[in-house]
Amino acid sequence: MAETATTEAPKRGNPNFGKKSNDSKYDPKKRYHFQLMKVHDHVKPRDADTGEMMDNPFPPLYFIEPQCTAINPETNEIEYARYIAGYSSIWIKDQDKPEPSEAQLANPKNFIEFKNGNLFVSGVNTALLDFLHIQDEFEEVKNPINPKPPTYRLVNPEKEIKLVRNISDLRFEASKAAREASVEEMLPIAMHYGIDVDNWQENLERIRTEFIFRAEGDPEGFNRQFTNPKIQYKYIITLALRKNLISATQVPNKMTLVDTGKVYFDVKDGDVADQFAGLVSIRNNQAVYLYNHIESLVKTSK
Repeated sequence: MAETATTEAPKRGNPNFGKKSNDSKYDPKKRYHFQLMKVHDHVKPRDADTGEMMDNPFPPLYFIEPQCTAINPETNEIEYARYIAGYSSIWIKDQDKPEPSEAQLANPKNFIEFKNGNLFVSGVNTALLDFLHIQDEFEEVKNPINPKPPTYRLVNPEKEIKLVRNISDLRFEASKAAREASVEEMLPIAMHYGIDVDNWQENLERIRTEFIFRAEGDPEGFNRQFTNPKIQYKYIITLALRKNLISATQVPNKMTLVDTGKVYFDVKDGDVADQFAGLVSIRNNQAVYLYNHIESLVKTSK
């Protein structure tokens, strides 16, 4: 007996009905926040009478032209782009069904306007989001035609919170290190930051206070310098120069041990302590030998 073929009854209705599209790069429920960069001082508002910058770091209004040339990420070609409210594509070649009327081209909604430095765009406005992402002046533009300093950025709240937390952690670590540093650890770095460390025994509280302020004001730089051995080398060398244990003038442009007159290596005009410390850092034999000698002299002459 022949087998009877069975077929499924055809499914009715639109097969895409009820399916959620994941094609969009943007979350339709999200509001995207773009913000001007603070580096553009020339566009910041100033007081009409004094010329001083006002408290608001951004201009009241800032416009981006609604048309440009940019690299189309789908074709990797340079194309003309234009934002027209109501059109789903920003590429002029696709804006032909129908061709935009004069009224559509002049629509005030086409103007891309930052108010007090901020622009908020709904996630459903994919065309405007696309247009903002391809601009050479966007901080995260992937393929700029004419690379330039960014004018605006996309604010990422999670990233901002993490950045603030990281800075806070760095400041805490730097402040803690500055408060707990021994006098021997503190003085070389304090001198590096330009703090007056002369007569430190009588001025220890002042030095410590300034030291902590410097650490909290530049935590990243402070944490980096705190473990930099060159800072210690330069401190000892500077003290040796001040105590006239060594000289770069006894024999011009030669680092000389004063009490014997022995010449060790050449130095140039300028910061000779920094040059000497640099040679010690790269383990120059003569510099290391002389440094070890003056280090003991500096410590015994305190």
